[in-house]
Amino acid sequence: MAEIKPQQTLLPIQIFIGDNAELNCSFSSNDEFLSLLISKGRTQLSSENFVRSVDDKEIEITDICILQTGMDYYQIKIHFKPWKTGKIQFPPIKIGETIVNFEPINISSLSEEFNESSIQNTAPPLLLPYTSYIIGGIIFSSLIISLAIIFITIKRKQLLFYFKNLKLRLRYKKNKKITMNRLRGLQKIENDKAFVQEYQMIMRKYLENRFDFPFTRNTTSQFSTVFLNNNKDFLSSQTQEAFFELITFFIRTDYIKYNANKHFLENEKQEILEKTVTLIYSLEKNEVQCKEDAEYKSSLENSYQD
Repeated sequence: MAEIKPQQTLLPIQIFIGDNAELNCSFSSNDEFLSLLISKGRTQLSSENFVRSVDDKEIEITDICILQTGMDYYQIKIHFKPWKTGKIQFPPIKIGETIVNFEPINISSLSEEFNESSIQNTAPPLLLPYTSYIIGGIIFSSLIISLAIIFITIKRKQLLFYFKNLKLRLRYKKNKKITMNRLRGLQKIENDKAFVQEYQMIMRKYLENRFDFPFTRNTTSQFSTVFLNNNKDFLSSQTQEAFFELITFFIRTDYIKYNANKHFLENEKQEILEKTVTLIYSLEKNEVQCKEDAEYKSSLENSYQD
């Protein structure tokens, strides 16, 4: 069995860890087995042709082949990746009765090459422009949302009361505005009977929407006996006084309505309208505040109980 030391060429000449490298080994041999093996040209070999196993942690073999370069001249090509610095020794390779021995090769170190213990200083990961602002904005928004949820949870009943009261105020404001516009329209009515009819209908609808009581389906005499008796505990004294004054206007207009020969005094209709507007403002101001105080007190009591 013939042992051969080939002429080695390393490409590239200087190799570092992870480089793709090629070891070319040229030799001559009159072994007939080699001549027959390569008769069809380039022949692929495998790691099994090495007389002992190759340590994968040091060398990664990617390709091995043998080809003929002349009469009884051959070349072994080994493609590999080194994973260790320093001297690396390929095991001998056996082809038929021929054993090819390799010279050690040197794998260079980048740190030694540049005389540095580290290739470069550590650096933070690269970020897209304004990434830090976006992340900060997301964190800030999440904090605000969390605080808002906590606040709403704690102040839930007070917030419900606020929005309920806001809705009520808007409804009352709309009702007052419609009533004021209709009362202004009464100034054009000269006929007393027609004036009375429109005045009572306008004011009954206003009071019904304002106090949730069927004023349009009750007589004037029932206003005080039914409405005030059932709601006097919820109305302020100023509201009750304003309401009693309005009742006097209903009584006066009823008198004109049901007596054919009776009429308003001079400028009396204008005075009724002006006084009615004043009483409406008084009802709105006093009753709203009184109702808000009562509801707020009730909401506080319920929150304490919970």
